[in-house]
Amino acid sequence: MSRRRPPGARFSNVAELYDLLYHFKDYRGDAARIAEILVEEGLKSGARVLEGACGTGVYLQWLNGVQKLGYDLDPAMLELARRRLPGAELWVGDLADPLIPGPVDAVLLLFGAVGYVPPERLDDLIRAHAQALVPGGVLLLEPWVQPEEFQANRPHMATYETPFLKIARQCVTRREGGWCVLEFHHLVARPDFPVEHLVSTERLWLYTHEELEQALSTCFEVEKTERGFMEGRTLFVARKPPQKG
Repeated sequence: MSRRRPPGARFSNVAELYDLLYHFKDYRGDAARIAEILVEEGLKSGARVLEGACGTGVYLQWLNGVQKLGYDLDPAMLELARRRLPGAELWVGDLADPLIPGPVDAVLLLFGAVGYVPPERLDDLIRAHAQALVPGGVLLLEPWVQPEEFQANRPHMATYETPFLKIARQCVTRREGGWCVLEFHHLVARPDFPVEHLVSTERLWLYTHEELEQALSTCFEVEKTERGFMEGRTLFVARKPPQKG
C-alpha cells in the first residue's frame, strides 16, 4: 500500500480515518457470530485466536474470553490496534510471507484480506497458517470479490460526518490483469485547518471461490457457507485434521 501526505496535514496517514469510514460495519455482531462458530468447532475459553491482516483490531476487540494475537503489514494500523488491545500479542507481518509464533487454536482471515496475497504466494499463506494451528484447529477465511463480480470503472464514495469533522473518500475502480486497483482519495475538512487530501492505493487479487477452496483443501477440510459477514459474501470454514492416533 502506498500513501502520501501533503505538508502540514493534521492526519499523519489514512489509518487514522479507517475506523471512521467503516463506522457502519457491525464488527460487534460479526464477532459474536465468529465466537459462535469457534465454539461450534470446539474452542474453549482461553483459546489462542490469531487474526492475519488485523488492521486496527476491531474484530479482536469484540472477541471475549480468548488470547488475542494479530499481525498487519501497516505499522500505523497496528499502532491503533495496540491502543485498542492492551495485552494482545501484535506484530508487523506480511500475509504473503507470514511468520507466525504458533501454536494457535484459530485463525481469522477476514474482510477480503486474502486478496492482498498474489497467487504465487497463496499456497504459502495457507500452509503457514495450517502449520501454526493445533490439530483440530480452525481457519475462517472471508474472500474478496470474484473476477466475474468485479466492476471496473465504477465510482465509489464513503463519508463520515460530525459537526467538526467531514470526511469523503472516493475512488474509481480499475483492473490490471487479475488485480483490482482502488486508488482512494480522502478529503478531510475540520475547523481551523485547510482541507486535507490524502491518497492510498489498494491492490487486491480477484480470486475465484474455486481457487480458494482448492488452495485450502491442500491442508484443511473445507466447508463453504453462503452466510458471510457482508451481504452476498461467502465464508470458508477450514478445519485442520485432528492428530491421528
